[in-house]
Amino acid sequence: RCLSDWSSDVCSSDLIMHPTISGKHASLRAQDGKFFLTDLDSTNGTFLNRDDKRIAREEIKDNDLIRLGEVTLKFKCL
Repeated sequence: RCLSDWSSDVCSSDLIMHPTISGKHASLRAQDGKFFLTDLDSTNGTFLNRDDKRIAREEIKDNDLIRLGEVTLKFKCL
């Protein structure tokens, strides 16, 4: 169970493993110099910046908080 690699939909089981994260939970992709987070019809939802509203697809920016099920990650654009 993991967050898909931003450059493809290939999922690495070593990235994030947690019982509330679906096998193909979300994808993170770069497009035209921006990053987009897309929920892949996950069971427990994808959320952004402590908002309890599930997202379908949202642009994300540096320091945004991404919640996958019960796991929270901070997005850093280096």
